[in-house]
Amino acid sequence: MKLIKQSDYKVMPWKNGKGITAEIAKFPEASAFPDGDFLWRLSSAKVDSSDPFSRFPNCDRLLVVWKGQGLLLNEVPLLPEQPHLFNGEDSIYARLLNGPVVDVGLIYRRDKVSAQMTTERLSGGEKIEKVNRGTLIIFCAEGCLQAGDLVLHTGDSLCVDDAEHVLLKAAETSVYFSMDLRIL
Repeated sequence: MKLIKQSDYKVMPWKNGKGITAEIAKFPEASAFPDGDFLWRLSSAKVDSSDPFSRFPNCDRLLVVWKGQGLLLNEVPLLPEQPHLFNGEDSIYARLLNGPVVDVGLIYRRDKVSAQMTTERLSGGEKIEKVNRGTLIIFCAEGCLQAGDLVLHTGDSLCVDDAEHVLLKAAETSVYFSMDLRIL
């Protein structure tokens, strides 16, 4: 298990140059992004204006609004905490709904990786998250989570590779985005 603190995310410009993103993790870790040999990349971006999205041929994208009221993606509503899947080569125009948003996005090569993203709530207590022979990433969207001796605060991530499960604990209500990635 690897804890990735929000302060350690790597900030870089968007592919289209219209904003910045904070890269949380990518695989392989030393791979080139966006045009190199990466298989998947997780990042978080602040969207301040209505603009077209960057295109990523041969990739699928999972996107969830973490902060803010939401976006319209080609007039399809993307509301907070509701993951949305779309093709990376699609022409997507994002329009803000009532101000800026911060999103969490996963880009992955569809012919080499399968991925799912869900929003989960843990209202105190414990929950077991299974790792299905791949990588599980937990992004703490609200509250505080504990996994073993690691503590995730809002905005932090946990990357778990090839384990059977991870036990998450929360003293109070916490929200997290769970991403399950498998190399095909």
